[in-house]
Amino acid sequence: GNRSFQGIYDVTGFVTGDGVYTVANAPVPPSSNTVDWGAVWNLVTVYELPGASQRLVQFYTGNGGGSHLFCGGSLSDPDKVITASGFLTPAAGPVDGQLSFFALDASDSPVHPDSIYIGAKLAANRLFNSQNPVGNVFNSSFSLTNGDPIVRNPSVYGTTQENADIDTFDLTPFLGNSQSSVTATMDCQSNDGTLLAGMVFSFAFQAPILEVAKSSTDVNGGALLPGEEVEFTLVATHALGSDEDA
Repeated sequence: GNRSFQGIYDVTGFVTGDGVYTVANAPVPPSSNTVDWGAVWNLVTVYELPGASQRLVQFYTGNGGGSHLFCGGSLSDPDKVITASGFLTPAAGPVDGQLSFFALDASDSPVHPDSIYIGAKLAANRLFNSQNPVGNVFNSSFSLTNGDPIVRNPSVYGTTQENADIDTFDLTPFLGNSQSSVTATMDCQSNDGTLLAGMVFSFAFQAPILEVAKSSTDVNGGALLPGEEVEFTLVATHALGSDEDA
């Protein structure tokens, strides 16, 4: 049968900047083992870039608790739906969103079709790019939002096919203004089983424009004298026209 390992740890204290980060000791069988097996270590880094727009980042890891989400392997396997929420796209103007995923056992054969739908399960809502054809999104590819392959060093680990996917897609065509949630549906009606190790949603947003009014009151009343107690009140409201004033 299939065997896999996925580890999830908070390594913020170890990732201090650019550099090479190494992981090891995943509990997997030796390569001579005849069963299908895999191990997943992915480093997800959220960082601050001066001058860049603010983004909300949400990380989903399979079924939670460190276990992966299995999709496919049977024509009767139900779809898997992941919902991202807690964000709010601008009330007007352009919207910007991205989705990255990491998966194992991703056969590159189009004989076993597989798709991810954003929003309703319609043909027009399937993710694809030049590295991931329509209906074959789990195909052992490593791609950026524009479809260009990810430059890796080394380009391949070991001498066998990795059967892994790391891909990022532009969600902008699937998002509207004042939207606060979105679903990603994995079409699992395929004999090609896929282990989803993680998904990362990223949404650009604009911080609200606040107007703050300050007033003060002499607690004792009368004229304000040195040494008296004064109570200050701050009232913050959204400025009209602010993207968050919807």
